[in-house]
Amino acid sequence: MFGIFKRDSSQGTYSGEVRNGLAHGFGKYEFENGSSYEGGFLFDEFHGEGEFTFSHGGVVKGKWTNGYFYEGVREFINGDKYEGEFLTIKEDSGQFHIVMHGKGKLYRYEEGKWFSGYWKDDDLEESVDDWDVGDI
Repeated sequence: MFGIFKRDSSQGTYSGEVRNGLAHGFGKYEFENGSSYEGGFLFDEFHGEGEFTFSHGGVVKGKWTNGYFYEGVREFINGDKYEGEFLTIKEDSGQFHIVMHGKGKLYRYEEGKWFSGYWKDDDLEESVDDWDVGDI
């Protein structure tokens, strides 16, 4: 079943496949703040392959499960790029933050270098290269 329905005006608009009145299948959700998500949904949650574009211009692409982004690529507006595992932190207000967390590598555009290792809350905790962790 395909349909279009509009959420509460403070949230945004969804267009795509629906099941029992919930986003389910492929669709696009456009938030009022200018952010958007396009990809898979499972009973109103981001699920499967999808791309989230932040209102400030950054983007994450990859795998979601039950509303949480956990693996893929994050492209920053300054040209930096991270590939690997992530942690999604949800707030009671409905806002969420996606942070580098787990095994991954970060490409620093200005330096032209990759930094590989294990990340925790956006910080490199253990490097698999010769880089000094404190410099990242």
